[in-house]
Amino acid sequence: GLAHVIKARMMGAGKIIVTDISDYKLNLAKEFGADIGLNVERTTEEERVDIVMQETHGRGADIGVECVGNPYVVNEGLRMLRKAAMYLEVGNFVDCGSVPVNIHEICSKNLRIVGMCNHNHVAYKAHMEMMERTMELFPWDRFVSHQFPVEKAEEAVLTSMSKDSMKVVIRF
Repeated sequence: GLAHVIKARMMGAGKIIVTDISDYKLNLAKEFGADIGLNVERTTEEERVDIVMQETHGRGADIGVECVGNPYVVNEGLRMLRKAAMYLEVGNFVDCGSVPVNIHEICSKNLRIVGMCNHNHVAYKAHMEMMERTMELFPWDRFVSHQFPVEKAEEAVLTSMSKDSMKVVIRF
């Protein structure tokens, strides 16, 4: 999710609104360019949809990106979109189950839904070069929140699932 915030900001996106269960990650998203962070544990779906509508003058978001890997949030994301918007589904890259979707929500708004799964390994070089070029623009030192030696791999994995971590690195 944070990578999408960064790319959106670099590409000149207007208002960027993010949702998460972690205040730590919401605050970090703001450091990297998000304008508004909504904690889903302290807001309802209706409140979040209303906030997106208010912040977009009733239009809805131009692009929605689902990064959490929870199919249950897809319907909420679709509700936040404007007519002819695009929804990028990048989080459900493994089978997390099925959820009912109101097809009318898609058709009535002429939405485009794009599924994305992984990327070519050679893309990492371009991303690293982009990070190097933008060292002055973003707090890249905050992108990795924890580092562990390989002997503590289990602790690293558990830490990566906590609300107070971003990217966790295992050093070999």
